Amino acid sequence: MHLTFKGGVETRLYNYMRYFLKRGDEVTIYYAKLDYKVTIPEQVRLIHLDCSAFEKSFRPLLFNWKLSAALKKDKYDYVLGLQRTYAQSHLIAPNTHRGYMRAIGKKWSNPSDMVQLYIDKQCYSKVPNIYACSAMIADELIQLHHTPVDRIRIARPPMDTEKFNQSKRSIRTQLREKYGMENDKMHFLFASTGHKRKGLDLLLELFAMPQHQSKILHVTGSPLKQRLPNIRFHGFCKEMEEIYTAVDATLHPSVYEPFGQVISESLACGTPVIISHMCGAKEVVTEEYGIVVNNFKREDWSNALNAIMTKAIHIPESFAFDNSLTLEQHMKIIYGQN
Repeated sequence: MHLTFKGGVETRLYNYMRYFLKRGDEVTIYYAKLDYKVTIPEQVRLIHLDCSAFEKSFRPLLFNWKLSAALKKDKYDYVLGLQRTYAQSHLIAPNTHRGYMRAIGKKWSNPSDMVQLYIDKQCYSKVPNIYACSAMIADELIQLHHTPVDRIRIARPPMDTEKFNQSKRSIRTQLREKYGMENDKMHFLFASTGHKRKGLDLLLELFAMPQHQSKILHVTGSPLKQRLPNIRFHGFCKEMEEIYTAVDATLHPSVYEPFGQVISESLACGTPVIISHMCGAKEVVTEEYGIVVNNFKREDWSNALNAIMTKAIHIPESFAFDNSLTLEQHMKIIYGQN
């Protein structure tokens, strides 16, 4: 719906676009809103589906209706939905609203919930090929939406392995200097465009504790409303691979994260992670790659911060390939059978 460049699904869109253009295919993107900062290759056909006539909560409905009408008129060899839409034959399942509500203990309370639940029901009952971004989301589809197992395949979000790899570890010292990271301190990263859901409040509590005030938390993404002396904000960074490489660990205490590409990107750069059990990417985090904390207790997260400092870490350069995270492996799952 919103053609921008700030989240995991949007990152996928650019990966897909790059893949098909490299093959010499024609690419069309349907969208409702375009971020003026986004640059799309000239050969990509953009079709605007204006949804401004509806109040924001109901725009996903209008987008679905307009897309359904457009796809009846325009014929394509392959149509993939990245937003939850149900007019096409292939759908990326980035999350389920019912699963999100269950995770945060929320009950239906507003029109937005009603719209999201309705669209989920339509998508997960109509679209024949659904690609869950993790085993966690596949389980939600089966348990909460009764989607037949034979219509679900797990396709973890692909990453740009030319960008996210361990090639910059040889200049890690210079990168730490570039981002002002003192060698006598532990430096952690929190990358997020949705701070509340991703667990920033817990991290603020942690880094305010006396035993962690000498540790530094680097935050990228959305602006910060609250800061501590040991928290440094870098804004939106295009060179995330540099920060992943420079820090000692990446933190992701999300209360609901269907996958979490910051987790796989950090590991691909050779940097361990500390994540919550509510991250779908936990399925690729072994004991040698980091720590999965099974709750949101401040004491347990505090222990994890200390434990990562002495933990034996070994992340192979083949991490992305070993976990089917390359774009080529991903496209074999969602497109290889066509």
